[in-house]
Amino acid sequence: MNKILLIFSGFSDDTFGLNNHICFDVDNCASGEPIYIRVYSPLEDNGFIVSGQYCPNKLSNWHIGISPLKDLDDFAPPNWLINFVYNREDNQMNLHIEAPDDVGICPY
Repeated sequence: MNKILLIFSGFSDDTFGLNNHICFDVDNCASGEPIYIRVYSPLEDNGFIVSGQYCPNKLSNWHIGISPLKDLDDFAPPNWLINFVYNREDNQMNLHIEAPDDVGICPY
């Protein structure tokens, strides 16, 4: 199975998502509430939940988290390469996930 690189990042103070291979983002209208995105591979029947929340402070950055989609007592998490990468251009961290090319993205 081929892999694709998904790059998750925040934009301004209200939009979180990805804009490289698949263009998808969620706008929370600057509510400060976290944004959750489901990343799922039908062939592997597995995936992750990616979360982003704008954190207004001196740095004004996005907090990015990741958790398995399925209960770890019953399923192993997907064996996908995951990295946090500093983006100098935006002065923030991005989440990189190498996922199978059948991956689907949707709000969670």
